[in-house]
Amino acid sequence: MNGTAAEVLARSTAIRSRTVASWLTLLDTAHPNQPVLTPAHVLVVDEASTLGTRDLARLVHHVGRAGVMHEPG
Repeated sequence: MNGTAAEVLARSTAIRSRTVASWLTLLDTAHPNQPVLTPAHVLVVDEASTLGTRDLARLVHHVGRAGVMHEPG
């Protein structure tokens, strides 16, 4: 999802939205003692099939470390 799509999604749903690239940057650079994601978070990845394999693997890695449930599919 590009930045414009994230902005449109945020406006239309009233849910904070950001690109996968911005999530990965945030997650990759976060301090281990200050988690970005917790088990209470819900991530919805719009058009996940358009993600590259490496980016998807990184996202799944971070989600798994945080204990966030995920349902591939």
